[in-house]
Amino acid sequence: MKKMAMLFVASLIMGHIQAQQRQGIVANSKGEPVEFATIALVSDSIYINTAVSDSCGIFRLNIADGTYHVIIRHIAYQPIREKVTLIKGNQDMGKFIINESKVSLDDVVVTAQPITRETDRFIMHMNTPSLFLNKNASEILPLAPGVFVNDNGISINGAQGAKVYINEKEVKLKGSELINYLKNFKSSDIARVEIIPIAGAEYSAESNSGVIKIILKKQQEKGISGNIQSNTSQGEYINNYSASVSMNIHSGRWSFNILSTGLITAKGKEVMTGYRDYADNDNWNFSSDSRTDSKPNSLFGQAGAIYDLDSRNSIGLELEMTKNNHKKSSKGIADIINNSLNIHSVGNYYQKENNRNISATFNYIHKIDSAGSILKFIADYTHQEVKGNNDYHSIFELKHTGSIDSIYQSKSLSAYKIFTADIAFNKSAKKSLKYTLGMKYTRNKMDDWVNYQSYYQKEWIPIPQYHYTQNYNENIHAIYGTASMRLKRIDFAIGMRGEYTYTKGQQKEIQKSYFDLFPNASLTYSFNEMKTMMLIAQFSRSIQRPNFWYLNPNRVQYNDYSYYVGNPNLKPTYINKIGLTAVYHYRYILSIGGNLHHNLIRELGKTDNENPTVSYITPVNNDKENHWYMVVSAPIQVTNRWTLHINAIGVKQNITSLDTNSSLSHYLYFVNANTGFTLPHKFYIELAYQGTSRLYSANAGINSLHLFHVNVKKQLMKDKLSMTIGMKNIFNAKTSYFTNMSNYTAYSTFCGSNSSRFIHISLQYNFNSGKSFKKNQVESAMEIEKQRLNNSISNRN
Repeated sequence: MKKMAMLFVASLIMGHIQAQQRQGIVANSKGEPVEFATIALVSDSIYINTAVSDSCGIFRLNIADGTYHVIIRHIAYQPIREKVTLIKGNQDMGKFIINESKVSLDDVVVTAQPITRETDRFIMHMNTPSLFLNKNASEILPLAPGVFVNDNGISINGAQGAKVYINEKEVKLKGSELINYLKNFKSSDIARVEIIPIAGAEYSAESNSGVIKIILKKQQEKGISGNIQSNTSQGEYINNYSASVSMNIHSGRWSFNILSTGLITAKGKEVMTGYRDYADNDNWNFSSDSRTDSKPNSLFGQAGAIYDLDSRNSIGLELEMTKNNHKKSSKGIADIINNSLNIHSVGNYYQKENNRNISATFNYIHKIDSAGSILKFIADYTHQEVKGNNDYHSIFELKHTGSIDSIYQSKSLSAYKIFTADIAFNKSAKKSLKYTLGMKYTRNKMDDWVNYQSYYQKEWIPIPQYHYTQNYNENIHAIYGTASMRLKRIDFAIGMRGEYTYTKGQQKEIQKSYFDLFPNASLTYSFNEMKTMMLIAQFSRSIQRPNFWYLNPNRVQYNDYSYYVGNPNLKPTYINKIGLTAVYHYRYILSIGGNLHHNLIRELGKTDNENPTVSYITPVNNDKENHWYMVVSAPIQVTNRWTLHINAIGVKQNITSLDTNSSLSHYLYFVNANTGFTLPHKFYIELAYQGTSRLYSANAGINSLHLFHVNVKKQLMKDKLSMTIGMKNIFNAKTSYFTNMSNYTAYSTFCGSNSSRFIHISLQYNFNSGKSFKKNQVESAMEIEKQRLNNSISNRN
């Protein structure tokens, strides 16, 4: 241990004595690049480093001067072993030629491993055609160990809300918007996907659900590349059309990227029916039926530019604009029957919301050396405004007294301003040592205003008890550091992040300040040099701050008998995560661990004190909620044309609430099963199953759900044109909910546009011209801040 500590300190002091990043190319006998070749560097029978060649045959190794043997293997080629001598200043390892195998690929089962493991993450390589053929990113992710995808977002090992990065740039979308965005990225464009279940200190302390990084393949050097895509979904409850166009341009020192997407909804029906079971009172009867026509239309535009000042310095700027118009009309019918009470109500609701978002990102990148050391500065600013206009008209027919009208309206305005600045220093030093030092500042500002009025005696009368005006300011100062090293068969990484948070709001009625430390650590032991058997242990501490929607004490009326109200007194959630993972032959994975929450935020159903027939939902803090999980992942290549992938998660949920201090336990499961067949003439058929057990949140929950999907895909025009036709939710399964109140249990069944059975048709055309280059993107430091903002908007809808 003393020797290890001295080595660590000496490496920090003598950082100028570094390993260098070397680069080589793997090609076949025709001079064509070979992708997914495995390169191993050996010295005295000890494996020093390994790499995988990319779509251009290029591989990179961080290695010191010396003499080594290079071993290159590929399933379709004969292995080679060559001796190389690396000297200071020489970064080019040259071109390595490998000869085709004498056995035809048609006669063998491809066994190249799609999943490998590094110190803190799984890496999925797109090197198994029958497994990833013609899938988009949202379809690829469920094949990753521990990952579960639905319209609510993405979870890793049962923890909902994983962040997604594409080429190191965080995607600021949540829920169904995120899933729809990921559909634009096809497997043919993706080099690899990295799954980080426990995020390191370089990520925000709110990265409690893990990180997913999608790395795209290289595009064109001097020219234009991009794609045009059109989609439509048609069914009993849905009728929408969407289109997108993206272009990447590179010329000289300039790189440009442009993306534009649009959605038009002609039909978006939602149906919810419900009833209440008064177990101790047979005289009560309550039933409801709500039908909604929801028509969201959106337009998104993004434009970015990067200029390389020289070989070591670059600056980037990216602008985004989003405009959403959401019109929703609902009709709700409810009946309450009691010995002395008989009410039939009909409510009509008309809601209109306009959402405008403008954001800008700037970064400066300085490459310190050829080993990968960099200094970067990133600044982000976002301004979002949400305007709401809602009209409500309800008619109550009471037994013996006739009918009563209730007409009221509400207007709302919300403004969110977010600014972040991040500076980080990444160093690659000798002996495979890497470390990072950084600082980040975040400022969140929120202003909300809502006004309710009731129409009475031919004039609008204010309803003061429903009015509110709120302001909220949050400042977060963070400093962080990480270090990682490889010592023979052991890889370890440690990190520490400190955050000071100061918040105030409601004219100083809300005022809090606190400082927290967030450590993390990862240790990997490889049982052999080729890492065919590994054991990984991980730990981290993180935080989840309440999104802005949860903090708003706004009464949002769902219907005449239910509403939502926020809670400005919510506390942040703290999470300790522990995990142990075993990996066998790269593909068979078993993970066990726990996500231990303190003050976890949950939505709780309550009864209105003034009217016992009315219920409402409000967010509260649970004292403790621990999730113990087990993950099994088994991708199986049955034949060269038949793949089977099973990804299963089991969770034991232990809940202790603040209200009762009672402890409850639930067993949950999540299953993704996918089987696909590659047919002649570039046809592909895929069958998928997605199952979840009954899920619990406070005193509410969702009953088990089982979904089956089928897709048929075809590639044309030398794979430039892809066509897909599929059916989602073949058996039209519906989502059902329950809420356990003090004097009754409420049950409801929901079927909506995105959850019903429908046919989906997609066309995508890829175009390019020029030589290969790696697409540059403007990095963003505004990670969790926009996530909380988007959570607020998605919860509002």
